[in-house]
Amino acid sequence: MPDGVLVPIPDLILTLPEVAELLKVAEKTVYTMAQKGELPAVNVRGQRRFERDDIDAWIERQKVVAVKGRAPMTSSASWTWLCARSMEGAIGY
Repeated sequence: MPDGVLVPIPDLILTLPEVAELLKVAEKTVYTMAQKGELPAVNVRGQRRFERDDIDAWIERQKVVAVKGRAPMTSSASWTWLCARSMEGAIGY
């Protein structure tokens, strides 16, 4: 499969590797999130399975949380913020 080509996953039930691919994260991340209850999952004989509708709804909820809260900082923005905070402490603000 060429890089950058999106492959639709039409299945109603997804495996852990499929969810990891869909979310563009490591399988361990998906596993850990499911273990902590942060990502909706079911156990089928000791294997994690994910309903596509649940994952889609979870993604939509994450968008709402991001809009209500502060937008995540980019690397350069976080570096600028960190430098500014350091300077405040250095000059007594």
